[in-house]
Amino acid sequence: MLRIRVARSSDVSRIYSFLLLNSDSFIPPLANRVKLSEYSNKLATKAANIFLTESGIDVGHAAVYSNTQGKSFLSSFCINHAYQGMNLGDILMAELFKDSLDQQIDQMELKVGLQNIRAHSFYLKHGFVDIKNDEENIFMLKNIY
Repeated sequence: MLRIRVARSSDVSRIYSFLLLNSDSFIPPLANRVKLSEYSNKLATKAANIFLTESGIDVGHAAVYSNTQGKSFLSSFCINHAYQGMNLGDILMAELFKDSLDQQIDQMELKVGLQNIRAHSFYLKHGFVDIKNDEENIFMLKNIY
């Protein structure tokens, strides 16, 4: 049985290590889209970062930017490939919604690549709706109550 713990951290090296290890879990791979060191630093300084850990190993991570208008933007969401299919994404998403409510955030936005059908389905399952598309992404929104 997994013993999952939730941890909040703005440790840039922890964020970088997780993103580097899990870059290929993103579609397309995260390292092909951003410079991981710069992105990790940005997340560490400007976003709320939540980790799921199992036996001291980070198995999931999400990063959310919040603004003063009651909105947040989900910039990064990933479960390590070896831990997918164990409902850890549901646990991580529930933590994001809980934190949003605690901070009086009532809307969360995100964008997901058109190619990432599995992630798109996951976000739909969690109440996000499509609000627009461009040539590469679907932009989604969820009202959090």
